[in-house]
Amino acid sequence: MTNENQDEVDDMSHILMAHVRKDADGVWYEHLLNDHLQKVSRLAGGFAHTFGASEWAELAGLWHDLGKYSASF
Repeated sequence: MTNENQDEVDDMSHILMAHVRKDADGVWYEHLLNDHLQKVSRLAGGFAHTFGASEWAELAGLWHDLGKYSASF
């Protein structure tokens, strides 16, 4: 990957949303996609550790919202 392409990916990670929510006071909260995927990956890996599948669960956590990287999303 060229530095220019990496810069595009880095810029995209700042605007791609996993989801947004509004609290009871009407304040909107954005959950960036990259942050969401990393957190889900860690949680899934921790849960799956008990039966020896933490690496697979971490990978699944990273990929579970892959479609949100689509421009059409």
